[in-house]
Amino acid sequence: MVQKLFFCILLLGYPGYPNTNLVHILAGHFPFGSRVFGILWKLTIITATLAICACLVYLWRVVLALEPQVYQVNLQQITEKINTVKKENRELAEAISIWELKINESKIRLQEAERSNIHSAEALKLKSQDANGQFEDPELRAVMSNNCELEESKKALEDKCNALRTAKAAKEAKVRQLKEKVVILEEFYEERKVAIEK
Repeated sequence: MVQKLFFCILLLGYPGYPNTNLVHILAGHFPFGSRVFGILWKLTIITATLAICACLVYLWRVVLALEPQVYQVNLQQITEKINTVKKENRELAEAISIWELKINESKIRLQEAERSNIHSAEALKLKSQDANGQFEDPELRAVMSNNCELEESKKALEDKCNALRTAKAAKEAKVRQLKEKVVILEEFYEERKVAIEK
């Protein structure tokens, strides 16, 4: 740029003098005398100054120029990632609701088992009496066997309930982690959007 400007000034003329160009003016400003080396020295200083200025402009425009960062991810990929995370979040919410329904069902069964536990206490009394050989009635023995089955089903339901509670706790922890990831990703993508828009 500086070279083009300097070349135009030399060929087209110096703006301060009409109908003359800089090549003819230089001879008037640098008179030849006994010291021709003085003229060369002045020309050397002018040339060096122009070269330094041109070098500084080049360094400023080319070497020190800061280019905006180019991101590997475009906006479409970011939106796809957000959509997949939201879809996974919905699926996990559905899974959690299913597990909560199962837990509620198991709680109801547990309450029924607790009610039957009261009856099982009575059944234990009857068992002890049956062990002594006091019951010979077949209906009473059937009731006692039903009570034993209910106790076993109660224990199985309690085990299932505990397993469901631990599964629910694990799923809730996973959902919390995913929600935190979604929040972090949304913040990250917002920062990227702002950086891309700049």
